[in-house]
Amino acid sequence: MERLSSDELRLCVDRADVYGSALAQVARLPPEELARPLQVGFAGEAAEDAGGPRREFFNEFGRAAASAAGAWSSTPAGTLRPSLSPAGDAAAAFRGRPGATNRSGVASVS
Repeated sequence: MERLSSDELRLCVDRADVYGSALAQVARLPPEELARPLQVGFAGEAAEDAGGPRREFFNEFGRAAASAAGAWSSTPAGTLRPSLSPAGDAAAAFRGRPGATNRSGVASVS
């Protein structure tokens, strides 16, 4: 992950682990950084992000996130929502801290 300019944030993700490598970088960022325009690159590839790599990243990230064990639960309408299990594993994984919970046993989102 690197800043390209004061207006852009670049994620350099591993194609073999798009989900994990992106989460590891995003989890370290303060919330205001996440509002910057996103540029995506794949590790070891020289493609410049004119939109294609970013679209591919979101497609692959979405597929991986949808199949992440315990990360999602289905609503009665059949849509997905983040799972907040008592152990907090799914929400904590989104923040890059597997298993992190608050004092009441609910996943920490601070």
